[in-house]
Amino acid sequence: MTCFRFLAIIDLQNRFNTKAKITRIRLNNMKKPRSIPIICWTNIIINYLIVLGLTLIVLALGDSFIQSSALLFMPYLNFVVIFFLNKNILRGRHWARDIFIAWLLAVNVLVYVLFENIPITTCHVLLLIVNLICLFHPSANVFFHSKNTE
Repeated sequence: MTCFRFLAIIDLQNRFNTKAKITRIRLNNMKKPRSIPIICWTNIIINYLIVLGLTLIVLALGDSFIQSSALLFMPYLNFVVIFFLNKNILRGRHWARDIFIAWLLAVNVLVYVLFENIPITTCHVLLLIVNLICLFHPSANVFFHSKNTE
């Protein structure tokens, strides 16, 4: 009698493990929501254009009261960080999504403190809101959750 109970327990555990494996396979094969590649590539392109524009402006103006290397350090750093984080967001890394939003918040505060320009700050805030909507949409949450169960 004990042997049959033991086999029944093993059978129940195998059924549970099989269901868990099937669920995990379904989640891992889930397609990426369209909003994720669109917003990631948009972020990369926008920041590339910002770096390119600022570089051309600094080259056109020549030497100013601020050294050009100091003036271009923050946009280049911002581009490298955003490129790295968006590349990992496209791969489904949950941590990259959280760090990316924190980075955007820090850049928003820095832009407001340095420039005190409401239109520029408004553009940054709108970009942050669009990123929040796209990256934390329910389908995006399922996608990031499925990638973290591997």
